[in-house]
Amino acid sequence: MEHGKLNALYLAENKLHKVNDDSKGLKLFNYFVTFAMVIVTIWGSFNNGWLNLANLMSWLGLIGVIGIAYRWKGNFLFNMSQNVVGFIVNTRARLFGDAAMSLFFFASQVWGIKDWFGHQDSEGKVTTHSQTNWKQVSIMILFLSIGIAIVSYFLGGNYIILDAVTNATAIIAQTMHMNRNKNGWVIWTLTNIISIYMFASLGVTQVAVMYTAFCFNNVRGWVNWTVAGEHEEA
Repeated sequence: MEHGKLNALYLAENKLHKVNDDSKGLKLFNYFVTFAMVIVTIWGSFNNGWLNLANLMSWLGLIGVIGIAYRWKGNFLFNMSQNVVGFIVNTRARLFGDAAMSLFFFASQVWGIKDWFGHQDSEGKVTTHSQTNWKQVSIMILFLSIGIAIVSYFLGGNYIILDAVTNATAIIAQTMHMNRNKNGWVIWTLTNIISIYMFASLGVTQVAVMYTAFCFNNVRGWVNWTVAGEHEEA
């Protein structure tokens, strides 16, 4: 990530640390984002059908990611259910990287449940931190992308390069979130933008709609976790 972009993040962090998590402005911001996400998802459901797996996947994912943004531990029920449905949808679309990722997400949350429930504040919400080695993150994304692309090529997958990059970034973002690192939201944004293009191009538009809603939530999640402050134990 470019140095200038990191500076912008740090400047935003400094301003958000001064915001109270009970402030009216923050509450209105959260209501607006949730409203926008629900409207976008409803629009997609009307256009792409309600009674299909892609729609079920989008609604489960919607509830799950909103829960993460609010640091709500109950998000695991919805996210793990979405992973099961996502595996089926991605396999049908021949996005083998995404299908494998659905399995990875499911497994990673088994570990995530233990970590999240072991780090709580006085309100029962998960505590977070932002300790990130961006150079290491970039190198890991590069090597993961190469490995996933090779596997996807031999399996005859679609959008091999983009599928590899989106899944490499998703692995890192998911690992960061399960470790309660708020900068996972930054990586998730890149992942979701690529996924929007891929699924829209493949005609699985409801899933593209889901990832569009996720982008709204990425911003909200990063803001909420920053306002909450860091409570990493020594």
